[in-house]
Amino acid sequence: MRHFTHVAGGILAGIISMKLGAGIAGFPAAIFGSVLPDSDLPTGHAVKRFLKKALLKHRGVTHSLLFAAIVSAGVWFLSRDAGMGLLLGIASHLALDSLNPMGVELFWPLKKRVRGKIKYRIDNDIKLTALLIACSAVVWVYF
Repeated sequence: MRHFTHVAGGILAGIISMKLGAGIAGFPAAIFGSVLPDSDLPTGHAVKRFLKKALLKHRGVTHSLLFAAIVSAGVWFLSRDAGMGLLLGIASHLALDSLNPMGVELFWPLKKRVRGKIKYRIDNDIKLTALLIACSAVVWVYF
């Protein structure tokens, strides 16, 4: 998925967290959580890329329920609202990434991947983003 698709999922997760009783802190936490699992992507110059690739493979531990639980629990102790938003944001990321053939190691350290059939194409990401924004509007208005 592209970054903007995950952010749209995070917006929906943020709205849901507020509707579930989290305060305003849940909203930005959900958006942050929706992009946090991709912190395992190699970026920057060659040495940094090598170190990140050696330590974390993409869609490994940061795309697991274990990661979501540990990170969210840590934040939950500081702020219940932010913890709920973060958990829902990470969950939105995992759900979106599990829709395509690459899938995610949801039950890491087990290597089994949860996969879907949506291929990576920009038009699919745009359609999915539009759907997430529409869902956000419906949840905001009707719930």
